[in-house]
Amino acid sequence: MTPETYLVGLIRRPLAGWNVRVYAMLDEVKGTSLWPDKYPMPFLSQRRQEIGESAFQREFQNNPVRDWKSRLFTTARLAFESWKPEGGQRITMCVDPAFRHGGDAWAVSVVSVGKDTAWHVMHAKKDKTGTQGWLDEMASCAGKYPRILTVGIESGGGQASLEYSVEDFLRRRGLILPITWIKHPPHKGKGKSARIAQLSPLINTGRLTLQPDLESLYREIEAYRAGDDNQEDHLLDSLSMHLE
Repeated sequence: MTPETYLVGLIRRPLAGWNVRVYAMLDEVKGTSLWPDKYPMPFLSQRRQEIGESAFQREFQNNPVRDWKSRLFTTARLAFESWKPEGGQRITMCVDPAFRHGGDAWAVSVVSVGKDTAWHVMHAKKDKTGTQGWLDEMASCAGKYPRILTVGIESGGGQASLEYSVEDFLRRRGLILPITWIKHPPHKGKGKSARIAQLSPLINTGRLTLQPDLESLYREIEAYRAGDDNQEDHLLDSLSMHLE
């Protein structure tokens, strides 16, 4: 991997007194184009598929990723901040489920988005305790953050069975949650990587902060390498679902 260029280093780690602004063509949070007359949303979506995530990040997002297996995120502007949600902020929960105890890890995250579209991650946890583990975690978060607007749960081929399990659990617990089922269509090997890459404008420009106890999420962000299929990215996958 080639060294980071001097100019990119200055932009990502600005000197004291510098005011750096990064303009991405595609606003991942709002789902809008910076220049809709020339680059409408359908064009950007199609172009992203045509040239791949690395080239799209370089050419349209002002995020110079050097190669597909390079480091996608910088932690230079990623901060820990104690924070409580206030009125007017949008709180969402997302679940990346797993089903076998001791198998793959599930992940649950809770994000609050302010009026300035900046994100604060209030909760992020993963474990290998199977279906009951993430159901219990989802219920715990619902009790801790009662103003959650929606709970996104990734669903796959067994959606009917999964929906029944969730509905039965909520009924037995006496809970009512605004569930949204998130389906990810199959991609040619880079579906999850492409979703996670969409977090880079938030992370790399300092528009995402973490509660002080979320060291595990910080470590995932710091260690993540785009295109590596054998890495810990469960929390990042859950976090990326908040964009959908």
